[in-house]
Amino acid sequence: MVDKLKIVGTTRPPNCPNCSTEMKWTRSTLIDAMTIAHVFVCPNCSHISEARSTIGATNTPPQKLSAPRHSHAA
Repeated sequence: MVDKLKIVGTTRPPNCPNCSTEMKWTRSTLIDAMTIAHVFVCPNCSHISEARSTIGATNTPPQKLSAPRHSHAA
């Protein structure tokens, strides 16, 4: 999930439709497994805007997983 949220760095903040100022990022929320909603706020007029980004599916081979697939009792 951390890798999915790294896309925030590549998302350009929109310009405010009211005062044409670049908006500031406030938070990102995982909507579902493939969609992230990024919330931006204008520092001048406090207008709120949302941008959504989608994540492509990735395949991780079993040997690259961080946890073992089977645990063996000692």
